[in-house]
Amino acid sequence: MDIFLKEHAVDFPLPTIHEGLMAGCGGLGIFFWGGGRRLNLSVGMGDLWDHRGGMSWGPEQNFADIRAALEKNDEETINRIFAEKTLPGLRRPTLLPLGRVEVLFPAGWRLERAALDLLTGIVTVDASGKKEQRRVRFALSGSQGRHFACTGLPEKTRVKVIPSYELCPDMAARKIAPPQILRGKKRTGFRQELPADNGAAMTLLRTPEGFCGCCCRLPEKTGASDLPCGDTYSQVARASVNWWKKYWKDIPRIAIADKDLLRLYYLGLYKFGCMTDPAAPPPGLQGSWIEDFSLPPWQGDYHFNINFQMCLTPGLAAGKFEHVRAAFDLLLSWKELMSRNARFFAGIGDGYMLPHAVDDRCTCMGKFWTGCIDHGCAAWIGHLMFRYCLFAADTAFLKQEVFDFLKRVLNVFYAMMERDEEGKLSLPVSISPEYNASQMDAWGKNASFQLAAVHAVCQDLMESARLLDEQVDSLWLDIEENLPQVTLCSGPAGEEIALWEGQALDVCHRHHSHLAGITPFGTIAPQAPFVDNSDKTWTARGMGEWAGWSFPWASSLRTRLCNPDGAVMLLKLWNMCYTNQAGTSLYMPPFRGMTLTPDYSVMQMDAEMGCVTAVSELFAFCDRKEIRFFQGIPRRFRDVSFENMRLPYGITASGRMRDGKSVSITLVSQMDIDLEAVIAGSVPFTLCLRKGKPVRISKKLISVTDKR
Repeated sequence: MDIFLKEHAVDFPLPTIHEGLMAGCGGLGIFFWGGGRRLNLSVGMGDLWDHRGGMSWGPEQNFADIRAALEKNDEETINRIFAEKTLPGLRRPTLLPLGRVEVLFPAGWRLERAALDLLTGIVTVDASGKKEQRRVRFALSGSQGRHFACTGLPEKTRVKVIPSYELCPDMAARKIAPPQILRGKKRTGFRQELPADNGAAMTLLRTPEGFCGCCCRLPEKTGASDLPCGDTYSQVARASVNWWKKYWKDIPRIAIADKDLLRLYYLGLYKFGCMTDPAAPPPGLQGSWIEDFSLPPWQGDYHFNINFQMCLTPGLAAGKFEHVRAAFDLLLSWKELMSRNARFFAGIGDGYMLPHAVDDRCTCMGKFWTGCIDHGCAAWIGHLMFRYCLFAADTAFLKQEVFDFLKRVLNVFYAMMERDEEGKLSLPVSISPEYNASQMDAWGKNASFQLAAVHAVCQDLMESARLLDEQVDSLWLDIEENLPQVTLCSGPAGEEIALWEGQALDVCHRHHSHLAGITPFGTIAPQAPFVDNSDKTWTARGMGEWAGWSFPWASSLRTRLCNPDGAVMLLKLWNMCYTNQAGTSLYMPPFRGMTLTPDYSVMQMDAEMGCVTAVSELFAFCDRKEIRFFQGIPRRFRDVSFENMRLPYGITASGRMRDGKSVSITLVSQMDIDLEAVIAGSVPFTLCLRKGKPVRISKKLISVTDKR
């Protein structure tokens, strides 16, 4: 890894903000972009919320009335039930942009190149004048506040601070007052008050060769003269180097002869560190990189039907558990609201319900009714919490919080079920995320996504009970026995997975929701015949409607389906089509051909974080109690290895494949556990791990079950 990081630089010609270099720390995100002699720093913060707007869950949003309206195809009632109760012009809460630093080099100078040093977090910009060249350095630090600093600017360089209020008309449209401008010979900046929230400030102090900047949230009473000025460049750079040195020290290393995969993995882990610093707010769709000229797409909110989970998952295999735990602490602070939602929706006092899109106070973002009733969101979060406990061997958190969280999520699901005369259970009203959007036909009985989510929660609860020496509840066994694991339908090749009863996958669909039982929930065996049939139909429907985050999920599915060439191909397609030359993760590609909807203007972090997870799973992954090594490595890669990768049950694993013929693996677990293991398609064998005792495996690859 160290060689790769030392040699790696993200070069860019600085044309637009969407192709700018991204750097960040501690809730601070900066795009570096520009052209000619003008360099712009678009500065954002991941917690600058205007909380006005949104929808509170009410008693009218109860399951009985929603079900009755859907069964009658009563669109008017559905619209009334989910009508937005917001102030005029304030439809939803939103993150706000902060500001821009404009650096104008003297006449005759021009920007040549910019690079990011992943090892230190230092950004360098090369500029040339008529008679000299300069390497300008920028550092960011979040250790003692949100600081950024610059050194190496030539004389007569002008530096200007521009509030986003002057760049983003939507701020005035939301009735936000103009900022208070701070003007001085050396110290400039602004203070931006907000109508219903603590505001923010950005200040800049000029130094002989650069500047020192600081961003902060405002306390209740602060004057302009009380605003911080920022640390010196040497202080900020030292803090940055120290932070990243600690971060990279125990990151899992991978080795594979493919620069694209290495770049996806290590650049992605850099950005993961930026956006999930435990001292910062948990990442929304854009992390802390909030563009300075507009409100962020989808308000920069928390989406729980894949996006939030995808942003956090890299921290599990990377062993960055404190980065993941910080997000759960935020979620658990919403327990009272989630309980209130469950009382109104399901009529129970011991449940949790989480809408699919909220702000950082769990305020529901809008009237998208299929998202509002998608209880798979709460189940997916509960499953991710459970996986965190397994990876981190954190049985204390499992006992204190996660066990009860899973129970309460299941209670809401059970309230949505009905039982027939034979005792069989079903979900009479269920959805598959984003399928048919919010149309009146966007629901059905026993959606495969929801069934997988229910069974994942049941199985997580039973494994939690084993780990905690608790009793298994008869309800969990009842659901496991009497609720279908999946809904099937007739397809061209035979039985295949349906979206819900009577609804086959009949269009290209970007959300692989009906396949969620394979991953992330791990409730369906990939070897089942109907899975292969489902794969054929899924492939036939194509990728023309996929979003960026569709690709890493599909890659993880391909790995589990023993299709390593497909898994790698999807990652390389994403890298080619859904990123720009600076490595920015795009929601849609900037050209038609890959999809029907070209768009270069929307950046989201979920896909890039999903790619980090998908790359690590090429080498090793564990679903339930089955661990697989090198299943995602195509045959053309003869020598590959990984070191210090984390797996469930507190396992730390390292492995190497030599010449495609032999494998050596070392495992150490923090728990006593017996697993089924498979190496590159070999015959499964039992792996007995005992706490703290290394297990070494050496095998020649004589493939028997390899489908590749």
